[in-house]
This record gives sequence, C-alpha cells and structure tokens, in this order.
Amino acid sequence: MRKIALLAVVAFAAACGSSSSTPGTGYLRVANLAPDVPTIDFCVRMSGTTTWSAPVMAGVSATAGIVYGGTGAQAGLLQMSKYFPYEAGTYDVAVFNKALLGASCANPQKTLSNLALGDGTYKLVALVGIPAGTGTAATDEKLVAFTDMATAPAGKAAVRVVNAGILAIPSTTPDVLPAFDLGVTVSTVYTKIFGNVVYPTFAATGVDANGYAALDPASLPSSGLLLTVCVPAGSTPTTGQCQSTQVPAGSITANIVASVYVIGKAPLAPGALFCGDTTPAAVPNSSACTSAL
Repeated sequence: MRKIALLAVVAFAAACGSSSSTPGTGYLRVANLAPDVPTIDFCVRMSGTTTWSAPVMAGVSATAGIVYGGTGAQAGLLQMSKYFPYEAGTYDVAVFNKALLGASCANPQKTLSNLALGDGTYKLVALVGIPAGTGTAATDEKLVAFTDMATAPAGKAAVRVVNAGILAIPSTTPDVLPAFDLGVTVSTVYTKIFGNVVYPTFAATGVDANGYAALDPASLPSSGLLLTVCVPAGSTPTTGQCQSTQVPAGSITANIVASVYVIGKAPLAPGALFCGDTTPAAVPNSSACTSAL
C-alpha cells in the first residue's frame, strides 16, 4: 500500500508539473515617423524593472538605426525595424536619437510604459511628432502603440491607414495634420473607405478595432491602388481638399496585411509609406516600406 501511495504522489506531482505552460511569444517592432529626428535606436525592458536592454538595432548590426522615411533623399532607407520576438508579458520601450550627444537607453528621448505583448500578438511602437516647443502641444514627440493584425480575412487584403503627418504652412506654427478621409478613385469615381483618420492614429469609421479595412484586390485597378486623401474629413470632397497617392501595382494582394502611414510636413514635404505588417515576408524579418507619395 505504501508503494501504491508513493506512486500516486509521484503521478500527482508530474500532473501538476505538466499543467504549467510557458508565456509564449509576442512580436515587437519600432518605427520612426518623426520628421525632425533623423535616426533612432530603441531599448526594451520588462515593466517594473530598471535595467534596459542594449540598443536593439545596434545589437543586430543595423548601426544606421531607424531613419525617418519621407520623400527625396530619405526614401528607401529603413523606416521601421523588423519584428523582434519577446516572451509574452508587459514591457517598457524607449527610443533615443543616435545623433544627440549623450543620448542612450539610460537617457532616452521618449519612453512608452506598460505595453502588453501577448502570445502570438504583433505590436508596433512608433515615434511621431516634432520636438516640444516647435509646434503646438499636440505635435510634441510621443510614442504611440498599434496592434498589428495577425492574418487577413481569406481572399482579402487587410489595409490600415495612420495619420502621422504634421501641417507646416510657412509663417504659421506647425500643427498636426487635420483629420482626413481616404478612399479609392476608380475611373474618376471616388469611394470613401477610411473615415475620419485622426492624428496620431487610424480611421474612426470603416475599419475594425485595430484600424484595418478588408479590401477585395479583384475590385482594384490593375495599375495599382490610387488612394485619395481628403483634408479635412467630410462628406463630399471639393477641389483643393484632396491629394492622390499611388500605391504601387501588385502591392495589395489577397491575404496581405499592410499599413499606409501618411507622414511628413505637409504641404512642404508630404509623404506616405506603404509597409508590410504581419505578412509572411515580414515575420520576423524586414518590415519593408515603400514610398507611396
């Protein structure tokens, strides 16, 4: 009887041990959408701890860091990191300007605290805005977080639009790009898809909880997606309110997940980035972006 009882205890202990599970893995990437910060690196730590990781981009030999990717000379550079895997949990993320003397993880430019990174989830942390005191309070640099969709609906393309633009009209104080609508123009007919895209986030209408709209690639023109940005957001766009941006042909295909980031200091240097999100080519490798404007 004693032997049977002992075996029962061992079996019970083994069963208890087998019930434990690992936290799983989440994925994190960082983007530089701030026009006056040329190059950044970032660090990560578990929330509630005091020690930052080493600079992440430097740690993977990406010494150029993450460079703001507007139009012109900046185009084609790394505007966004790849996804990096982390044990599921809650994290703080800090960025620093590599060009500033003394800037480091210990003296970060901006910090985002308590970012929840669940098992199998994908998060983007983006630096937006311009230095404090150079615009309105709303334009001050900040880190904002987005949840990237894991997979697109079958046969559809999941596309998100984010307003990260700064309105810098000469002789006026720079301000955030006003809320805009964005749709598609096919044969001169404009159809709104993304409604009321407010800085520094995504559309308020026409999208899911993370900002994505499901598009049918078969309904798009073969020349590519001609997106029409209308400022300010409204029911019927008028002449002078809208500007077109061509997403390259073949970019929006079935089952992809992607985001369009409207960036830059409009109207002096408006721009948009079309970036792959959790498509197979982007997980966990390069989150490549192409200039759309």
